Amino acid sequence: MSIEMPSDESALLTRERLRRLQDIQDDDPITLSEASEIVLRGAVSVATLRAEIRRGNLAVERIGKNLFTTRAYIKQMRARWLVPAGSQDGGIEPCVTEADELAALKAATRNLLKKRCSNGGK
Repeated sequence: MSIEMPSDESALLTRERLRRLQDIQDDDPITLSEASEIVLRGAVSVATLRAEIRRGNLAVERIGKNLFTTRAYIKQMRARWLVPAGSQDGGIEPCVTEADELAALKAATRNLLKKRCSNGGK
């Protein structure tokens, strides 16, 4: 089995594309894939970026069906991720969403109703 090496032309195109991406300005729109690969150097996946969008931690611009972000938006997100120096627990807080809070409230309501019904409605 042989591994097919990219031609000199395709390697040149890749180098040119990388150079262009590295020259992007803070407000230039980039895809989530480019943000993951270039800005965050692959340390954060596109799936993680999408999760941060859902959590409201990463601003995006929708153009058609595509999502774009910027270096500036990523800097804002990273500032939210910053762990305070000297933090006892590493700055990790439990991630509780509105859905989690609603589920807990529903469970508590069900338990109260069960207790009320088992006590004869008193």
